Amino acid sequence: MAWIESHQNLQRHPKTLRAAARLGVLVPTLIGHLHCLWWWCLDFAEDGDLTGFDHAEIAQAAMWNADPTAFVNALLQCGQADRPGFLEMNIGHLVVHDWSDYTGRLIERRKA
Repeated sequence: MAWIESHQNLQRHPKTLRAAARLGVLVPTLIGHLHCLWWWCLDFAEDGDLTGFDHAEIAQAAMWNADPTAFVNALLQCGQADRPGFLEMNIGHLVVHDWSDYTGRLIERRKA
């Protein structure tokens, strides 16, 4: 059984508040969708690179049932000013922001 770090400030982080507002959902609902996406990534996008998945697949991974593009865009655009959101474009790749910082130990253990 794998796990991910989940910090207590996620509930009041500006990115969380912005993404929830953009999507018109409550913060606990957004946190649930984020965790579903992160857990899915542990199995199917271990490096955090979502480039090979379309918006509908990403939304489905997060158990988001409304507009998939709106979901992905909210996660991309929830960062402050020029800072990344929960997702970011990195040299043409759609990736989970700071994924290796939060899952690096798990990935290294799996490789070993």
